Amino acid sequence: MLRLEPMLDGTPNVRNNRNNPMERFKDKVVIVTSAARDIGRAWAVALASDGADIFILDVTKQFGSINYLPATPQDLAETDRMIKELGRRSVAVQANQCKPGWSRSRQCVTTTPCLLPSLS
Repeated sequence: MLRLEPMLDGTPNVRNNRNNPMERFKDKVVIVTSAARDIGRAWAVALASDGADIFILDVTKQFGSINYLPATPQDLAETDRMIKELGRRSVAVQANQCKPGWSRSRQCVTTTPCLLPSLS
């Protein structure tokens, strides 16, 4: 079982009750949306610490109907850095996966095998 527990500095602390957590997602690629911060970042880092290579997406722009500050490109870059610091591969893309047609997201997913070969 994968458990996320925040540490005092706010970074995720991953605990897994399996003998070798780095093997749990070995040779797997996981797509995490809204990964620039908060729970999306926590999941991306947790999965990377369990051995996954991560494809991270986030919108990173303000929408008129949202009353809080959006994630920034710097937030997405920080998540990317945290994953790579764990020795895993990461592809970070600014994209709106909710947009009709999913054109950018679909393009990202179809090009990922070139960037993260273990997906193919």
